[in-house]
Amino acid sequence: MDAIQISLLAIFGVLALGVGCWLLIGHARSRGAGDGVLGLLKIAVAPLIKIYWGSRFLGWERIPEPDPDRGLIIVCNHTSGLDPVLIEWRCSLKIRWMMSREMMVPLLGFLWRRLRVLPIDFASRDRRAFDQSLEILRTGGILGIFPEGRIARPPEVIQPFLPGIGLLVAKTQATVVLMHSRGIRPGRTTFGVLIRPWRARIEVVDVIEYGDSELKARAITADLRQRLHQASGWPLESISVEDARQRD
Repeated sequence: MDAIQISLLAIFGVLALGVGCWLLIGHARSRGAGDGVLGLLKIAVAPLIKIYWGSRFLGWERIPEPDPDRGLIIVCNHTSGLDPVLIEWRCSLKIRWMMSREMMVPLLGFLWRRLRVLPIDFASRDRRAFDQSLEILRTGGILGIFPEGRIARPPEVIQPFLPGIGLLVAKTQATVVLMHSRGIRPGRTTFGVLIRPWRARIEVVDVIEYGDSELKARAITADLRQRLHQASGWPLESISVEDARQRD
């Protein structure tokens, strides 16, 4: 092989590498709803989600586009720290998650900042997260909430919902996408759930419009919990988040 052939192969190699990177970046931006770094993370964890955790997503075609003036709220029970990871991976739209501050492990600070998580401090009366959530919905954004406020223990029960979910819906009339997560059990540590194989299932069980309803905030909260109870067949737990924290 002479010098000209080597030079041509090198040029074609560089061009192929450039095209490959361009396609990868485009795919990553698409997977990350415009966020290339988030998209690359989604691509990287795909083998874990599809194979190791054996995840299945049911009814995803029912999720509507968010209304530009009311937004959309994703409501799901909380089985483990994998729940937001799986939902975020499968969803093609960008979700702003509300999360208890005590659940935000400092080691994953980069991820929380990248996802622009809204931290909630249940021990204070700080309304900033709630006010930010209203603004997100009123500008057509998507909000992700685990209204049980904590990972359910014992597993496979529906804990009481925090009242804030009903208030958000009542104030914004946002469309609610109700999901049920199953097949995962909470780990003893934050990262314990990540190293075990699961058969995760996340199903869209209902899409609800409360705009024409006369239900008030408290009744909306109760209605969502009852719908999840009926869809899952799991029993309703009576202990509240506050009581559970005192018990722990």
